[in-house]
Amino acid sequence: MASTIRHISTHSTPQADVASAALTPAQAQVVRALAAGRSVSAAAREAELHRSTIHNWLKQCPAFAEAVGQARA
Repeated sequence: MASTIRHISTHSTPQADVASAALTPAQAQVVRALAAGRSVSAAAREAELHRSTIHNWLKQCPAFAEAVGQARA
């Protein structure tokens, strides 16, 4: 099931919106947590995921990795 993720931020850029649109709700939640300075382990706990899932997304999902990079910048 595909879902639309809306990026509601006054600091959003068109590139961030494009990257966010390709993310699942869980991935978007993790991106927000990492952008807020939480560790991968803390973000995983909040999203009820195993931390290795986040590491796998970072390695295997370019849209997720890009969104994390932009959010941390």
